[in-house]
Amino acid sequence: MSKSIHYNGLTEIRGVAALIVVVSHIDQMSHLFGFPHIQIYSTGIAGLAVTTFFTLSGFLITRLLVIEKRMNTVVSIKKFYMRRILRIWPAYYLTIAISLILLVVGFYDRMEILNLAGGLLTFSLFLPNLGLVLGLALPGTSPLWSVGVEEQFYLIWPWIIKWFDNLILPILLMVGLYLVLKIAVYIIDPNGGLYALIYLTQFDSMCIGAVLGLMVESQQQLRSIVFSKMSQVLVMLVLILPFITTFKFFAGLEVEIYSIASAVWIINSAHNNSSFISIKSKVFNFLGQISYGLYVYHFVIIYLLSAYFKLENMILNYAAVLGVSILLAYLSYRYFEMRVLRLKRNFVVVNSNG
Repeated sequence: MSKSIHYNGLTEIRGVAALIVVVSHIDQMSHLFGFPHIQIYSTGIAGLAVTTFFTLSGFLITRLLVIEKRMNTVVSIKKFYMRRILRIWPAYYLTIAISLILLVVGFYDRMEILNLAGGLLTFSLFLPNLGLVLGLALPGTSPLWSVGVEEQFYLIWPWIIKWFDNLILPILLMVGLYLVLKIAVYIIDPNGGLYALIYLTQFDSMCIGAVLGLMVESQQQLRSIVFSKMSQVLVMLVLILPFITTFKFFAGLEVEIYSIASAVWIINSAHNNSSFISIKSKVFNFLGQISYGLYVYHFVIIYLLSAYFKLENMILNYAAVLGVSILLAYLSYRYFEMRVLRLKRNFVVVNSNG
């Protein structure tokens, strides 16, 4: 028998992050195609919105697994992986299939056979971050890199929760080791492929979401700090800053700063009823529900509309790509993903609609 829990505001956060990513990518591709654009992409906000996704994922999935362990004294690894497969794989592989079909019929520029084989191999094996660094991404599939990073992380994460009763120290150790590696490689070769791969593989963002959630639950003093109005104001400033200016720090540490800010936003939304940074919006709730499809499909739509139909009118371009992406994501969620997710019920231990 499964248990149900609800966390306020998390679906809305997904909706906000997905919208930022889509608009930023429309902006970026409009720049590459020579179309008028608002130049928001250059601040790096799209990547930081993905960092928010990572942080939210680490927070929520860790909470669900910890609750499962408290209920049953163990974590069902098999059920966890079945839930991941049913939620992630269908839309992921559908995106790859669509891009491959468009490539074969000549919509995209032809790829060298070795690059095509390498792209299919790395993306099919959930190593899209590696494929992206090596320049092997199929057109329209670039956003899948973050999906692959999550799947790589969750190969080890449920085992850690299963093996350790006190999770805070192991997680902090993982964050520390990741940061040491990231900074060391940056110092040695800041422009190299290894640093680029480490930068993309943001395991520490998921760890930050997990550990701050656990620490706030167990430490009242930290909870008071996170819930304070001063913390919320600072977090709001950090979250908004990349909309205004480029948000970059030494060795790419803007990722960790933004992850901490995202974690505080997430925790306030989930646990602080008096928080003024939580979002209650039917629009963002809807976008959050379809956010996975919106995220994985939108790059294909950008290619189809911006490139093929040459939408040089900025307002028409942004509105058309966003509108079609939302429509496709909704149809995918309603008629494809939800049908697969019915099977997921057989493997749910702790159900969350947050």
